[in-house]
Amino acid sequence: MMAMKSGSPAEVIRPIGHAELDAFMGYLEDQMADNGENGTPLFQPSPRGAPWIASDKVGPFRLGIDIPVGQPRWRRSWCAHDGSGAIVGHVDLRAHDESLTSHRALLGMGVHRAHRRRGLGGALVRHALGWAQQATTLEWIDLSFLGGNLPAERLYRSAGFTVVGTVPDRFRIDGLPVDEISMARRIDR
Repeated sequence: MMAMKSGSPAEVIRPIGHAELDAFMGYLEDQMADNGENGTPLFQPSPRGAPWIASDKVGPFRLGIDIPVGQPRWRRSWCAHDGSGAIVGHVDLRAHDESLTSHRALLGMGVHRAHRRRGLGGALVRHALGWAQQATTLEWIDLSFLGGNLPAERLYRSAGFTVVGTVPDRFRIDGLPVDEISMARRIDR
C-alpha cells in the first residue's frame, strides 16, 4: 500500500483484490458516463452516452488477478482511495492478447472527475511502472488512447512514454473519425 499526496486529502494506492471488484466496477460505470461528455475528451472507443456494462468486464479482472504475470490473460490493478475510502482513480497492467508478448504489458488508467488535474494520474502511472520494475521481468509497457485526448497524451509523455504509431480513423464514434495513438515505454532496470 502506498500513500501519496495529490490533492487536498492524501490518497492511498492499493491492489484490487476479489473483494473490491464490485466497488471497482461501480466506479468504472460512473467514470464511463464522462466519456466525451461535458468537455471531457473521448477516452473509450464507444459512443457518447452509451451504457457501459460492468458485468461484461468483471470476468477478465476476476480471472486475471490470480494468473501469474507473464501467462496469458494475467492482470494486476490498483485503485487510489480518498480519505473516506472512496475509489478516486485506477491503473492496471495486463497481458497482451497476442502470444509471444510476455515481455510486454498493456496499461490502462483513469481518474474520477473530481480528482483530475491534481497529479493523481501521474502517481498512478508511476506506481504501476514501479511495480513492473520491482516485481516483474517485463521489459515494455504499452498503451493506446484516442486522438484528441490531450490530457492523456501529456500525462503519458511526462511519464516517459513515446508515440510508436497512429492509426488514423481507427474508430467511428458518433459518426466521426477518431484516431488511435499507441505509445510505449521501456522499463528501466
